[in-house]
Amino acid sequence: MKGNCVKSALSLWRHHIGSSDHRRIAWIVISFAKCSVVL
Repeated sequence: MKGNCVKSALSLWRHHIGSSDHRRIAWIVISFAKCSVVL
């Protein structure tokens, strides 16, 4: 479960690679925060 969550977070990050850095970092933080909640 955790592995899938991290993978989807990484793919989200790659999807937003063209965005500005702070936006991308926000996406990463949100994604991994959601992963932490899943745990």
